[in-house]
Amino acid sequence: MGALMVMGADIDTLHDMLLGSGALLIAIGSIGLLLYLSGHIEKLIGRTGLIVLSKVTGLVLAALAAQLIFTGIKNFLA
Repeated sequence: MGALMVMGADIDTLHDMLLGSGALLIAIGSIGLLLYLSGHIEKLIGRTGLIVLSKVTGLVLAALAAQLIFTGIKNFLA
């Protein structure tokens, strides 16, 4: 979802805005579905799987944060 928001800074046309909005709604729906099914997912992947998934998610979040910072600096300097 954050990546969609970063890419949204470059939207110029109505088509791109509608496409970005649709992608954002799909991302929100996917997150809602994952939260709804989280109990079943926990049983499926187990304790070790949750630990691995937590670490991978943290890595992705750190990369997204770096991308947001670099995009902000680039736009500030431009």
